[in-house]
Amino acid sequence: TEDSPTVVEVGQEHTEKGNPVYTFSHYSPMQEFGRDSAVSGQLVDWGVMYEKILSDIHNGTWEPYDLWWFAEHGAAKLGASFDEPINSKFVDQLKAISVKTDDLGTLSVYDLVMKRYEQMKQGRDVFDPYTGPIYDNTGKLILKEGERADKEHHWSIDYYVDNVVGEIPR
Repeated sequence: TEDSPTVVEVGQEHTEKGNPVYTFSHYSPMQEFGRDSAVSGQLVDWGVMYEKILSDIHNGTWEPYDLWWFAEHGAAKLGASFDEPINSKFVDQLKAISVKTDDLGTLSVYDLVMKRYEQMKQGRDVFDPYTGPIYDNTGKLILKEGERADKEHHWSIDYYVDNVVGEIPR
């Protein structure tokens, strides 16, 4: 994923040729570039952050700092577009696939995604996908049980998680 429509457009081209490639938005809504390819994504509502900055400037309380806002702040949104969290073309497929989690039991992939998103909107203490144990795809423990990745970890991820096939080019 990237903040460019190119990956989604190429995914759409392959999908139109009968070779489906599933893509995801990253920061900006990309569904319009891949109506049959863009499943969902992580969007950013920059407005809530700008509102905070401008309000602080107006009130004379602004100090420069690194804004790292999440769903709980209303900055991170789920969707390939701002209109729907999951592209309607994929909802039935995702509802037809069941998964089991230790904390939620058996539910559809669609319901799992929506539940996790609701949990993330409640805060990182309720659910943070970067909480260990997390293993890379070679079996190496990356984050211990209960350990949560910090900003520095996010900026330096150089591994694939368990069940992802491939190697990071070195």
